[in-house]
Amino acid sequence: MAFESIKHDCFYQMRNTRSVLKKSWPKVNTAEAFNKRYVLFVKEDDSKVCIDMDKLDVCGVMLFNRKKDPQTIVDMTNIETELRYYFEF
Repeated sequence: MAFESIKHDCFYQMRNTRSVLKKSWPKVNTAEAFNKRYVLFVKEDDSKVCIDMDKLDVCGVMLFNRKKDPQTIVDMTNIETELRYYFEF
């Protein structure tokens, strides 16, 4: 029952996040990583940050702008503020 509740919450939070990105941040590219163990981010200076997906929550969003390190802990219930803080500051 707990897993079903988490899955339900994740579905609606991800749907809201996609909607906010499409409406308010249309220039932000998105990619989805299903069944991937690692995600490699390459910054503008060619440095690399590798994220082990097994060490993250069951569901979530990572933010990356090629300048800063990727942000892997994002409050999806407050996605508008998270996006503005990461991309504008």
